[in-house]
Amino acid sequence: MAGIPHRDRTTPLRRAGRGGRRPRRIGAAAGARGADGSVVGALLAGGRSLRFGRDKARAPFHGRTLARHAAAEFARMPEVGPLLVIAPRPYREIDAAWTRDPVAGAGPLAGLVAALRWARRRGHAWVLVRACDLPYAGPPLWHALLRSRGGRAAVVPAWGVRTGPPGRPRSGTAPPSGALEPLAAAWHVRALPELERALADGVRAVHAVAVRLDATPVPVRRLQALAGPRALHNVNRPRDLAPPRPRRPHDPARQSPRRR
Repeated sequence: MAGIPHRDRTTPLRRAGRGGRRPRRIGAAAGARGADGSVVGALLAGGRSLRFGRDKARAPFHGRTLARHAAAEFARMPEVGPLLVIAPRPYREIDAAWTRDPVAGAGPLAGLVAALRWARRRGHAWVLVRACDLPYAGPPLWHALLRSRGGRAAVVPAWGVRTGPPGRPRSGTAPPSGALEPLAAAWHVRALPELERALADGVRAVHAVAVRLDATPVPVRRLQALAGPRALHNVNRPRDLAPPRPRRPHDPARQSPRRR
């Protein structure tokens, strides 16, 4: 393939197969995009990975990289149309568009701004934003976030939120900013002005901006019930990629006499 063009700092990366045909999207069956495809699936892969020791987006996971695994799961969803990777350099192994952070070294907030700018220029309203170090955040989690969309500018998983019927947060139970998971969330392009102001002001905490926008919180327990207990398990070190240890079966004979 010829050198990658850099006009508009956004490059669609597609490799032609035999006869010049484009390959099928990774992990996607024919027609998997469906008739909708109006949501952008954005992968944040520009972190410094200091605790991991190397680029964790390229770390192996179940026979492919973490970034490729995340892209394949988005490709399985008919609601998701274009895939976008936000990273310092392209990921040639993924059939996706690519763009850089608008401010280098500004953390995931800059990646989120880049994703929403890209979506707005192309007429998309919603973006599913996924950090590549969330390997267990499967389609059930994203479907639940999309179903929770309303009039607010973001839908964000939240820890410690009580729920009432039918599983929605009760009034007056908005979580503190540190209890939010804004890098596994659905963001509307309406949030872009507030995010751009925060970036210009030197703010780096995405969850603080989510609170300022009054994002819709979705209880993590509800998401775990749908997508599994490790749905929001974050990979910070290589050992975090190891499967969980099976629990030992309960053996009353091993209890101390006081606890029997």
